[in-house]
Amino acid sequence: MVRLVSDHGYETSRDYAQLIELMQKTAVVCFIDYGWADGEVTRDVAATVYRAPISWKERNRGDEIFDISCRGTSYCYSFNREMFLECCQKYNVEFIVPVKA
Repeated sequence: MVRLVSDHGYETSRDYAQLIELMQKTAVVCFIDYGWADGEVTRDVAATVYRAPISWKERNRGDEIFDISCRGTSYCYSFNREMFLECCQKYNVEFIVPVKA
């Protein structure tokens, strides 16, 4: 699937610091490993979700939500950047670099 994407001229990346910057501006299309009960691993297409702190309490605590999800499946629901970066590495996340963000 990823080869097909790059064959059609889409640039992909595994620069997770860049992904965090981008997802704070817009949803980003990602490819993520999905493990089945039998141990088989396939790739799924998903999008990023970011929620900034809303209340002053959340801002003071640094509460942010970083996620990659699709069709009701949340792959990387994380409360901080470090947790999200670990999840991206664990699930071999690759994303399409938007032309404009």
